[in-house]
Amino acid sequence: MMRCHVRYKCIITAGDSRQSLTYDDPDGMVEETQDGFKVCFRGEDEMVITHSEDKVTLAHGASVLSMRKDHVTANEYQTAMGAIPLKARVVSLSSSAQQLALVYELMQGADVVSKAHLLLRCEEVVS
Repeated sequence: MMRCHVRYKCIITAGDSRQSLTYDDPDGMVEETQDGFKVCFRGEDEMVITHSEDKVTLAHGASVLSMRKDHVTANEYQTAMGAIPLKARVVSLSSSAQQLALVYELMQGADVVSKAHLLLRCEEVVS
């Protein structure tokens, strides 16, 4: 595992509403895995993002979203109010050890309920 400065930004659009989340953690970690990369950092809570050229998993506490390029992936997204059945579809994905650029849609049934633009950057911290 390598210590890194993690910068995370996600803009979520749902209908007419737009929400932006930004986190900056100088004590994040990135690890190369068999399938790609695993990035851990602190936002409101610990966040773990695993990503490769064709799949991404976003984990924040009990809430987990999994998605794969060229597939619609069923998820049970956990919230304080209970589980919400959502499907995730990758619109675009670019992955490397230093950066993840992801655009995805969340759907209920056939309806798109939100679209997210996520950018994650990791810069090695030299002690």
